[in-house]
Amino acid sequence: MSLLIENAEILTMEPGMKPFKGCLLIEDNKIKKISKNINKKYYSIDKIIDAEGKLVMPGLINGHNHFEQSFILGTTRLFPGGTSSWIKEFKIPITKAMDRDDYYYSNILTAIQLIKNGVTTSMNSICQQSPDKIMEYGIKEAARAVEESGIRSILAIGPADKFEPEEFLVDSSRASDIIETSIQEWNHEANDRIRVWAGPAGIFSATEELWRVIKDIVDKYNVGIHTHIASFEKGEILKARKYGFLGPNLTGAHCVWLSPEEIKIMAESGMKVVHNPVYKLSYSIDSEVKKFGDGIAPILELVENNVTVGLGQDGGMGDTQDLFKEMRCLAFTQEYRAQDKTIFPPNKLLKMVTIENAKTMLWEEEIGSLKEGKKADLIIINNSNTNFYPKTHLLSNLVYQGGGYDVETVIINGKIVMEDRQIKTVNEKDILRKSNIKANNLLKRAGFEEYLL
Repeated sequence: MSLLIENAEILTMEPGMKPFKGCLLIEDNKIKKISKNINKKYYSIDKIIDAEGKLVMPGLINGHNHFEQSFILGTTRLFPGGTSSWIKEFKIPITKAMDRDDYYYSNILTAIQLIKNGVTTSMNSICQQSPDKIMEYGIKEAARAVEESGIRSILAIGPADKFEPEEFLVDSSRASDIIETSIQEWNHEANDRIRVWAGPAGIFSATEELWRVIKDIVDKYNVGIHTHIASFEKGEILKARKYGFLGPNLTGAHCVWLSPEEIKIMAESGMKVVHNPVYKLSYSIDSEVKKFGDGIAPILELVENNVTVGLGQDGGMGDTQDLFKEMRCLAFTQEYRAQDKTIFPPNKLLKMVTIENAKTMLWEEEIGSLKEGKKADLIIINNSNTNFYPKTHLLSNLVYQGGGYDVETVIINGKIVMEDRQIKTVNEKDILRKSNIKANNLLKRAGFEEYLL
């Protein structure tokens, strides 16, 4: 298919490129040409989109997410405890009660919510779950949701051999089989929209032996590791180095509790970071956190040390899949720490949810910016909506006044998956109806009927 977008304000996110009025031509699943003018008579064009008064930019990327957690939206904030008790007393009981339909509908609901917010690629951290369910249908239903919705995703599979409930634990041999089988079955499927990584929940849930097994697998298949790290205590980067998996194919989620020494080690190793500012700030009530602000990661210091940092929203903990709110929260919290309003300008924030997040997924050669030859993953934003006025500074207007609701059209892998706010790949209305029924039933089965209203 050949698709021409014309009369658009184009923001490529390529280094040194300023927004400009122009055209973008897509052929099959790649960007064929970006120019101020494209002569249509030289190309066979199947569809033309007039983007007058609209902005075309790379699709947003969510660097840390849990697709199955969409079913706890609206109730997770009602649970009174901090992260540790939330996991043990709320999330895990609900996860244990999930059946095959719950896995599918929670995943496809997240995929729809991502697309509606202009997110074209998302990490899906699949951890702290039953290995039997994961292997029987969990990964399959997660992959099915990706295939059907048209989104792009990494499935990070996370077995555990300590800390978790007994029925979640496996030995290193079975953990190896779970990860390797998943890679063999799903990596590069759905026209390479699915990639599979290893993804243990964290240092706390995997022994040194298991980490060594995981390192052998990811090296064998040339894939990455995605894990929660430095969420509650300092020293985990030192453990990662000791265990031997610290390196450029490691992406750590959260990264709050870091010493200056650890930041230097991270920079030297080439590991990447995905911070989730809304969650880590809103849950800074944990017993481990002694004062306000300790839920705010030292992102400024990481960036100053040339560590690649992207943003995520962490599934149910982030409330919505809107990365505009995450950009704003990141800016506000870092500016609070530094008492400096200039440290995260709009272009830097936009990079964190596009090209920097593509780097955290080891996918930057194909996605994250608009460039001829890259995958055609892009969004069209109606920046003529009332909230963008007065139009004074395109990037600042976008970051501080925009939201996922301003995204009109989403194109992934060259295919229109949403147009004029209408999902084109699946029956959104039917999925919303069924998801609503199943989520309410799940919460009742898990013993949380008191949270339903």
